[in-house]
Amino acid sequence: MAIAPTLKGRIQSLDVLRGIAILGILLANIFAFGWMDASEMMGGKKEPIPGMNYWVEGLRTAFVTGKFRGLFCLLFGAGLFLQYGKLKAAGKWPGTYLKRNAILMGIGAIHIVLLWFGDILFMYSLTAFIVMWMAGLDDRWILGISISLLLLSTMCGLGSAAAMGMMQGGSSGGMGLGSMFSSANELRVYQSGTFLEQMQFRLPVAGMMLLMFPMIFMELGGLFLIGLWMARKGIFSKPSAHQKTTNTLLAVGFIGLLINLGVGVAMAMTRKDHLSVAVEFGLNSPLAIGYATLGAVLVEKFPNGILSRLFAPVGKMALTGYLMTSVLCTFFFYSWGFGMFGKLDYTGLMGVVLGVWIIVVVFAHLWLRKFTMGPVEWVWRSLTLGRQSLKTQTASVSENSDIGLPPVIR
Repeated sequence: MAIAPTLKGRIQSLDVLRGIAILGILLANIFAFGWMDASEMMGGKKEPIPGMNYWVEGLRTAFVTGKFRGLFCLLFGAGLFLQYGKLKAAGKWPGTYLKRNAILMGIGAIHIVLLWFGDILFMYSLTAFIVMWMAGLDDRWILGISISLLLLSTMCGLGSAAAMGMMQGGSSGGMGLGSMFSSANELRVYQSGTFLEQMQFRLPVAGMMLLMFPMIFMELGGLFLIGLWMARKGIFSKPSAHQKTTNTLLAVGFIGLLINLGVGVAMAMTRKDHLSVAVEFGLNSPLAIGYATLGAVLVEKFPNGILSRLFAPVGKMALTGYLMTSVLCTFFFYSWGFGMFGKLDYTGLMGVVLGVWIIVVVFAHLWLRKFTMGPVEWVWRSLTLGRQSLKTQTASVSENSDIGLPPVIR
C-alpha cells in the first residue's frame, strides 16, 4: 500500500503524536522518578504522597495512566510497518531491522544501568523481536492476534488489581528481602546515597520488571499489531480516506474514555490506589487507540495548527526526548544532582513535570533549527546504517519510522 507522506516525506501525524506522548508519559512517570515507587513494586508498603489530591489523581488515572505508553506502542507498530515495507522492498529484511532493534535494546540497557529502573526500551525491543515476524500477516490474523493479546492483558490487569486490593496493608520489607527494598531505604539511597548504591538498588527492580515481561508483552504486542494495522490502513496518513474505519476507532476510544473515567472516579471516591492497575494494563488500550486516531484526524484537518507547530519537533527526536526526561528528572531528584527525591509534595511533583516539559520542547525546537534529527537518533542511525549526516536536508518516509518509546510505569 502506498503511503501518503507529508512534512517533506514524513507522516506528520506520527511526529505530532510522538511529541504529545513524550510529554504525557512524563506526567505518568513522575512519581516513579521523585517518590518511593520502586519499593512498592517490590512488595513494600506504599508511602502516601503529601498533599495528594485524589480527584486530580483520579483524572490523571483516567486520562494519563497507561495511555501514553499505549500510544507509543501504536506508534512503534506504525514504525514497524514502514520499516518492513522499505526493507522488504530493498531485500534487507529482517537483517537491518534486527540490527536496529538490537542497538535499541543496548540503549535501553544503558538507560537502566546508569539512570532509571523504569526503562521500557529493553522490553520494547524484546517485544519487537517477536512481533516483527508477524508484519507480513494479513489483516484478519493481525487483528485476531492483537485483540486476543489485549483481552488477556485486560484479564491480567483486573486480576492484579483485585489481588492488590486483598493484599493492602502488607509489610514494609518488600518480598521478604529485609530492609533493602523498604521505602525508608529507597528514600535514603536516592536522596543521599552514592551512584553505586543507586545502581545496586535499581538493577533488582529492573530485573523484577523483566520477569513481568510475559504479562507486559500482551499489552505491548497487542498494541504494536494494532498500530501496524492502522498504518497499513492509512489511518495515520489520511484518516478521511477511510472514514468508516476511522469512525470505528474513534468509537472504541470513546468507550475507553467512559471506562477509564469510571475507574478514575471510583479511585477518587474510595482512595483505593490499586484500582489504577486495572487501567495500567488492559483498560488503557481502547483510549490509547482513540488518542491516536483523534490525533491523526486533527493533524489532517489542521496540518499547520498548534499541535503540529508545537509537538512535531519533539516527536521528530522522540528517543532523545525520552532519554532527556530521564536525565533531567534523575538530576533533579537524585543525590548526584539536587537530591530532591522524596522532598516534594503532590503539587511540587506536578511542577517538575511542567518545568521539564518546557525544557524538552524548547530544546527540540532550537536543535531542529540547525539539525534534521536528534543527537541520540543520529547515534542510533549511524550505528545501524553507517555514519549519518546531522544536516541532511532530504527526509524519506523511512525516517518517520523511528519508534515512540514509552516507559513502563503508569
